[in-house]
Amino acid sequence: VHLVIYYLSQEKITLKELLKTAPTSTGIYANHLNRHQEKLSEDSELALALSKVIVATEPILLEPIQAYKLNSMGLIRLTNNKAVISCQLYRDYFQQTLKEMSNR
Repeated sequence: VHLVIYYLSQEKITLKELLKTAPTSTGIYANHLNRHQEKLSEDSELALALSKVIVATEPILLEPIQAYKLNSMGLIRLTNNKAVISCQLYRDYFQQTLKEMSNR
């Protein structure tokens, strides 16, 4: 949130541009998203677990260690031990990047 306010207040980017590029590797959150992407690329089971959460229409159960790791990274929220993606930014970004990873 602070980063958005800073960029908008400095007129470095318009709100429209910010919203369009935020979930990409060129947006203002690129460094943050790329750090998470790097961790996921090192652990294919964790990446698969996140993929399942992203496509799920309801909260889902994950293996406890995967749920712990993803929750610790802030990528998911847990309610009654069931996982949901923590924000739309992560859903949008990882939906695309995890698909690209699986096609390699």
